[in-house]
Amino acid sequence: MVYNTRIIRTKSVDPWWNLAIEENLLENVRRGETILYLWRNDKTVVIGRNQNPWRECRTNLLESDAGKLARRLSGGGAVYHDMGNLNFTFIAGSDVYDQDRQLSVVLKAVNSLGIAAEKSGRNDLIVDGRKFSGNAFCYRKNSAYHHGTILVSTDIDKLSKYLQVSRDKISSKGVKSVSSRVVNLSELKTGLDVDAVADALIAAFREEYGCSEEVEKGLRRSRESRTALEELYCKYSSWAWRYGNAPEFDVQIETRFPWGGVEMAFKLEDGIVSHATIYSDAMNEAYIAGLATVLKGCRYNASELAERIYALAGGGNLALVGARVGNEAWTAGCETGAGNMACAENEASVGNMAWVGNEPGGRDLAQVGVRTWNQAETGNETGEESDFYELGDFSQGDGSSVWESSSSQVRVMTADIVEWLQNKSL
Repeated sequence: MVYNTRIIRTKSVDPWWNLAIEENLLENVRRGETILYLWRNDKTVVIGRNQNPWRECRTNLLESDAGKLARRLSGGGAVYHDMGNLNFTFIAGSDVYDQDRQLSVVLKAVNSLGIAAEKSGRNDLIVDGRKFSGNAFCYRKNSAYHHGTILVSTDIDKLSKYLQVSRDKISSKGVKSVSSRVVNLSELKTGLDVDAVADALIAAFREEYGCSEEVEKGLRRSRESRTALEELYCKYSSWAWRYGNAPEFDVQIETRFPWGGVEMAFKLEDGIVSHATIYSDAMNEAYIAGLATVLKGCRYNASELAERIYALAGGGNLALVGARVGNEAWTAGCETGAGNMACAENEASVGNMAWVGNEPGGRDLAQVGVRTWNQAETGNETGEESDFYELGDFSQGDGSSVWESSSSQVRVMTADIVEWLQNKSL
């Protein structure tokens, strides 16, 4: 079967531009289309959507060495990119998106180079127990992407120099250091370089998808708007997106679960949470992002925090919906009913955020938020919800919903967080 495909390999090594291209492709990929996008960043630390930059990266050291910090749309942990690292992104319409198939392309490519690679856990690719590729994912109503790194000849010393990995995370992997856990493919095959790995990926993609198109050296101007890309570049390069504008917190608590670490930071006024920020390397970025919203206005005690989080998942029944509101603004809303929670949550496209909400009382929660990127503290008493879609309608290529496993994961995450909070003395 021949598929509608594209292969793009950009020459840019600017992380903010490359991430702008990636999001632009995600928003514009067509139904039935699968895109392989190959890119590299020079001296960059890329953090997950919900991570604390100061905890994950030695930011002052990185920037003093002329490096860049970037924040991606997907969840997961921090990674170091340099010219010895190849990044790949599979971007596809929801009707043909298939994570297992996409991962098989990467494995076939590496295996074709004479290196016996295999998948480990949910998002790592390894050789002899050492990781050379980490993967993360981002979902939209009509599209999704799956991206990852491939360590070919990365400077491991600089990786260790700039990444600031917690001892708990290292211990949870059963290793003594970051450098002992990862491996460059060039260590396993002498003389291997990034171009050879890129060529192998392209060949494996062509074979799997029956692709015959030429490799595009950049974006087609007729298909992607330069203006839209420049707006996205402003977003990814902005302080607000990369670092955020969180207030000085009064209380911070943290722990690590099998699925990832969680750090909760609270600003309190008379014992009430006036601002909450949740940092995490968990893969489910939408769920983590929703926690901060539901905890705002809550009394700072373990039982009430746990109850709010339990309500977010509707006591174990989760329905997620998303809404796109035009002109680079997004609306997110949550409302409960009969013990079930429906949350509209999607990513922003430019700037700072202002949340406005009301709380009717009891376990019912109504929160309406509008994210803008003009750093304005504006909002109103109500918000409009429009064009909601059921994320459960988003299927993989095999017909199964990509959210079936996600909903199950949310229940596990919720149960773990609730149990942790209930056992704490706050």
